[in-house]
Amino acid sequence: MSRGERRFGLAPLPADATPEQREARIAQLRALRRARRRRLAVRSGIGALALLLLAAVAVTWLLMTIRGRDALLAQIVARLPAGTELTWEAADGPVSGPMTLHGVRFSMPRQRDPDCVPTARASCAMGTLRFQAQTVVLAPSLLPLLGRTLRLDALEVRDGVLDLPRSDTPLKLPRWPDVLPQIAPPLALRADAIRIDDLAIRHEGAPLVVIRRLRGGLQASAGRLHVEHLAIDSDRGRFTLHGDYQPARDFRSDLTATAVLAAAPGRTPARLGLVVRGDLKRMVVALAGDVPDPLRASLLLQGDKATPHWQLSARGDGLDLGLLAGAATPATPLRFSLSARGKGGDAQLQGALHQGERAFVLQPSRLRLQDQQLQLQPLVLDAFGGRVTANGSADLRDPAHAAVRLALNARGLRWSSADGRTTLRGDADLGVAGQLQRWALQGQLRLLRGNERAEVELTGTGDMDRMQVTRLTATMPQGRLEATGALAWTPALEWTAQATLAGFDPGYFAPDWPGALRGELRSRGGLRADGRLRAELQAHDLGGRLRGRALAGHADAAIDGDAYRGQLALTLGGSRIDARGSVDTAVAVTASLAPLRLDDLLPGARGVLRGTLALRGARTAPDIAVDLAGSDLAFGAYRASRVQAQGRLPWRAGDGDLRLEASGVQAGLPLD
Repeated sequence: MSRGERRFGLAPLPADATPEQREARIAQLRALRRARRRRLAVRSGIGALALLLLAAVAVTWLLMTIRGRDALLAQIVARLPAGTELTWEAADGPVSGPMTLHGVRFSMPRQRDPDCVPTARASCAMGTLRFQAQTVVLAPSLLPLLGRTLRLDALEVRDGVLDLPRSDTPLKLPRWPDVLPQIAPPLALRADAIRIDDLAIRHEGAPLVVIRRLRGGLQASAGRLHVEHLAIDSDRGRFTLHGDYQPARDFRSDLTATAVLAAAPGRTPARLGLVVRGDLKRMVVALAGDVPDPLRASLLLQGDKATPHWQLSARGDGLDLGLLAGAATPATPLRFSLSARGKGGDAQLQGALHQGERAFVLQPSRLRLQDQQLQLQPLVLDAFGGRVTANGSADLRDPAHAAVRLALNARGLRWSSADGRTTLRGDADLGVAGQLQRWALQGQLRLLRGNERAEVELTGTGDMDRMQVTRLTATMPQGRLEATGALAWTPALEWTAQATLAGFDPGYFAPDWPGALRGELRSRGGLRADGRLRAELQAHDLGGRLRGRALAGHADAAIDGDAYRGQLALTLGGSRIDARGSVDTAVAVTASLAPLRLDDLLPGARGVLRGTLALRGARTAPDIAVDLAGSDLAFGAYRASRVQAQGRLPWRAGDGDLRLEASGVQAGLPLD
């Protein structure tokens, strides 16, 4: 009996069966097998349909129900990388959206150097990326997930803080086209309506920008980015961005950006526009705006993708750098022009810059950047009536042993006092050599004032994070200065300095302030985590002469963000100033001028002020007590024949009597 006959329960054929009987039995077995396959297929189909229905029910439960949402979010949290945390205080709505999370907190460890590889003996320095928000709203579209695309019909963030960790990536010179950013998200993303309100972005706690309002759309996938009319209103200004950037297609770009920077009240804001068009074969970058006068710059790259020919031109008819920083008062505008051209990292450049009566001319110079090596061959700048020449190189091919060698030589520098009667001449040499992890600094400055000579010597050491001034001396016929100090710029700006004055003459550096000073100076400080200044200054045992006037006194001052405190007791010529106080949430300041002769402190000024001033109370509304009188006051274009202020003004309660009188006032127009 065959296996088929046994499987289907058929009686075996007799041994003497005819060929026709055998063919019929084979046909019968085939028919039975086909029937069996049909029954198995039906059963499998029913099972698959049941499994599919169960999966659909499970997915529906996860995406459409509150319990399913909680289960899915719990699984997401459980599968986060080690050290990553995601929490929220409350959640509303299903995963299918819109889903609202309240009190969101997210933190993720990040290597400060992405290229660091931990070993058994040494770990990599770590930072933490932190994000928190009062409200996050997500409205995902689920079907695109089948094609590995995360599509959000809406993304909203309200009242958030994003704190970015510091990066310790080793210094690398730019390499074309690697310097251009890549787009490689782990999952293709499309967000049609992004809405962000009140998001503060910080860097290790220091404020960078506060986004008050952001609207726009975004599509990002491997090698492609599209930004749809992104508009940002922030404390730094208003910005827009629209267009495409495609690294996967030879960095083809079609981007337009605008910026209207924040400005102090009464000042015209800086306005800038940027356009990027083309790809690696031919790319044009153009910048134009008013800051507050016209600013124009253009960059053209074309030819070979790896080493393109390029040409840069830039011109500013009146650039106020204060507008870029939001300063309240105008700075002396800069007029400049710059032209550069080259192939790959080989550049030839020249230009000029004018600020008021000062002129700086960059003579035809050459820079070379190739294979992580930078060379100045040389860089020549005409300034202060003389010439500064820079030669040197930086070799960053081995980040662990990056080397630098730089020499600055200045010859024929000249500058004069305001009245033109005193002219200083100077020559200087400064050299830096070593590895970025440990380098040495040495410099000399030789100054001539008539037939008198002063010399300055500087030595120091440093690394990638800080510099130590081991010796700074200035010697001249009248005396000398001895100083040491340190300056750190990582992880935040900090300094310490101390100096001893023994007949030091500042007139060799500022010709309007000749003298012979003695005393002790100390200073330390830096930038706080919130970016505000913290500083202390002490000047003790001051004595000697300044601008032909006897000097004596001491001073202590401290700044901590918006809080100030200090005291000053100074006698200079016929002036005596005594002041002390503090300014924080409350004000307590007293000052006595007995008297103050303006020409003692300010060259070119005249007149006398005497009396007392006291401020006490809340910082925004202090009580004022004043008894000041001045006569024949003049400074620059400002004049006053007589000024008197007397009385008390209590802001918080009670009556006051404060009298202000002035005559012969000239402040743009005459008035009494």
